Amino acid sequence: MAKKGQISHYAAQKAAKPDVRELIDLTCDGEVRTRALELLAFFQSLRMKPAWASTNSYALSYKGKRVGYFKLGRGDKFARNCLDVQIYPIENYDAFLRGRTEDERALFCAEFGNSFVQPCRACGGCAPGLDVTVCGKTYTGVCRCSRYITNPTERQCAFLRLMTELRRAYILETAVGTRQNLPPEK
Repeated sequence: MAKKGQISHYAAQKAAKPDVRELIDLTCDGEVRTRALELLAFFQSLRMKPAWASTNSYALSYKGKRVGYFKLGRGDKFARNCLDVQIYPIENYDAFLRGRTEDERALFCAEFGNSFVQPCRACGGCAPGLDVTVCGKTYTGVCRCSRYITNPTERQCAFLRLMTELRRAYILETAVGTRQNLPPEK
């Protein structure tokens, strides 16, 4: 929060809408910087240009629907080497994992339970949460909005990339309104 007579980081960024690469250079070093740039390149390769959303926070969208957020530096604190990535969940991952390799499915099943499942605490407008099916297991009341992976490892980056692709497939499926984009059941 800005002191009396000073402009806040939020107000300054709202006016300037800084480029995400500038903030990565300002807030990240070493491995965190490398992973942030790799994830940014991945999002941009999918034509998801991060759009400024709030202080050091960028929204990721596809076809006008939110995919998640890419955050740097803990808001106004400008903490060094802090990267938070959030990808919104979908209801039935199993349907979208069908066309993936065995390695991708194994990674997703392991990391989803380890990195992602948080119970809904009614922090946003999504209460009572989402029932999510992953690898034949149903998680009840999963938070739709508050789970971030902070400073993701290489394995977690692979998980985030896969989760982003699945979220995009889900958005395409629900936008079209048919089951034509899902891999066939075996």
